[in-house]
Amino acid sequence: MKKEISYSQFQQVKSAAKMIDPNMRKIEALKKKIMPLIEEMKQYQAINDSLEEGIVKVIGFHVADLVKKVIEPTGATDKFGKPIKVTKYLPTDIVSYDEQHKVYVIEVKDAPAIEAPTTSEEAVAFHSEEAESEAPEVADAPANKQEAEGNGMPWENN
Repeated sequence: MKKEISYSQFQQVKSAAKMIDPNMRKIEALKKKIMPLIEEMKQYQAINDSLEEGIVKVIGFHVADLVKKVIEPTGATDKFGKPIKVTKYLPTDIVSYDEQHKVYVIEVKDAPAIEAPTTSEEAVAFHSEEAESEAPEVADAPANKQEAEGNGMPWENN
């Protein structure tokens, strides 16, 4: 590909380069901080994938698709006056319990079948693709720690 631009056009490019240089330096500094975190995330993802591998093979869904973590206050307090909470793992919206047959039913409406990743690298890529479609823009900070942990990392879009 060959493209010719005029002298004045190239001067505009140089002017834009001067204006964006401080931002580019900040971006590079942030990338240096982010890369170790991404590597750590990949390690945890590999551990999770190995732990849920059998479930994904048999059921065809990841644990996070089937179960949600709910922390409920009990109304009681401990000896320091802090509220006591109970952690429960409840079925997500796609899972329901059929009392008559005593089985859980997984029902996904209008969703294509998802093939489970076979390696941890594919799983990280798979979860990254999910995060890209669900993650907020990079400029939007998560409202709380739980939201930050629940979403994919916005910088994976790069």
